[in-house]
Amino acid sequence: MSTKTYAVIQDSKVVNMILLDSEAEYLVEENQTLLLATDDAAIGGSVKNGTFVAPVRPEQVSPEVLEDPKVAAAKEEALSQLVGLGVTESVARTIVGLPPA
Repeated sequence: MSTKTYAVIQDSKVVNMILLDSEAEYLVEENQTLLLATDDAAIGGSVKNGTFVAPVRPEQVSPEVLEDPKVAAAKEEALSQLVGLGVTESVARTIVGLPPA
């Protein structure tokens, strides 16, 4: 026998994924149904008109990196000195690691 993946559906939501040799070996609760899973089936997803809708995953947001105030002040001072020596501000910003103005 080959096993197949089934989604346990409750209120149009996928609440569990299970492997079964046949649907008959698993008794779902009264308010649940089994549906043969497709690639889009995932816990947290839903079923609309018999089609699985993958769950929406929040985008990963990179944490903001806060620079040590002493380092930021040193960069600004270095920028000022480089500009004083005749280096253009855009080049000086690149050298000291500051974003373009």
